[in-house]
Amino acid sequence: MSGVRYSTEATASVHGFRRRSTSISGRILILLVMMCATTCPASIYAADDIVETPLEVTVDTLASVSVVIESSAPATVVSLNRTQVAAQISGVISSIGVEVGDTVEADGILATINCADFQQILARDESQLLALVARRRLAREELDRALKLIKTRNISEEQLVQRQADFDSAVAGISAQKAQIALSRRQVSLCEIRSPFAGVVIQRPVSLGAYVMPGTPVVEVLDTNRLEVRADVPLDAIESLDRQILTFSAGGTSYPIKLRSVVPLVNEGTRSQQARLEFEGATATAGTPGRLVWTLPGLAIPAHLLVRRNASLGIFVVDGEHARFVKLIGALEGKPVQTDLAADTRIVIDGRHALEDGRKVIVEASH
Repeated sequence: MSGVRYSTEATASVHGFRRRSTSISGRILILLVMMCATTCPASIYAADDIVETPLEVTVDTLASVSVVIESSAPATVVSLNRTQVAAQISGVISSIGVEVGDTVEADGILATINCADFQQILARDESQLLALVARRRLAREELDRALKLIKTRNISEEQLVQRQADFDSAVAGISAQKAQIALSRRQVSLCEIRSPFAGVVIQRPVSLGAYVMPGTPVVEVLDTNRLEVRADVPLDAIESLDRQILTFSAGGTSYPIKLRSVVPLVNEGTRSQQARLEFEGATATAGTPGRLVWTLPGLAIPAHLLVRRNASLGIFVVDGEHARFVKLIGALEGKPVQTDLAADTRIVIDGRHALEDGRKVIVEASH
């Protein structure tokens, strides 16, 4: 009996524990259901009850939001002619007709060299020519007389030949003297130092009374009519430069220019090539530093409209009632990007950050 009583008491104890365990488990289950009701996604209840809510967005056309993409390179205005006009004969500077900053015409007189010695040489040469002309006249007369006498055999053949040689020598002497006179006149003309082109005087290194020799710089002249732009353009832009809209920008002013040539030599240090460009209208002053600016053709999307999806940069466009993500090849963060999309493409402006590809949208208004 005592054994039976022990078994009955043990059984009762076990049943009591089970009732308490069941009660605790039920309470936990109810608590979990209540928590899930407020936090769990609706999809765990009924997938068929999901209705995608369209997202309100604003759009604008690509043509309206397109920006201009510009690149630039350092550039300088240079003159095609900048010459140190030098003396070509020796002598003393007797006059200087220009000062720094003066405008000169082509072939205008810049300075003169004392020309007395060269003028005397010219006068001597011209006198010698007169003497040679008289000698030739005499030689001609003697030759004519000899030709008459030879017919009557009153003169030998040797004498006739001598008369002919005298005449020929006189003729040759006159030709040589005329050449000498031309040289002397050239020397006299060089007493006037003239400008080789129209321009402006930028230096005058000699003074009045200075002795100069051939090669001594007297005046430096800058051609202000033949100006162009010299620019060092990066290699990745040089090939397409002739297809761009080009301007020279300096001091807040832009000058239209066009490409004339590219020097076929690469600067290894800067990885660039020198381009030469011509002004198409107004010109800047020689020596003006500035920037060569080129504008890429076509349409470009501004940087602030770019969004990233799946590691790719692009934009959202509206296609019917849905938004579509368009990946833009070559797009970089913070930089506008060119595109070949149609100008009337509707681009999402507001609401783009919350979109995913294929999301249904409602266009609220156009910008």
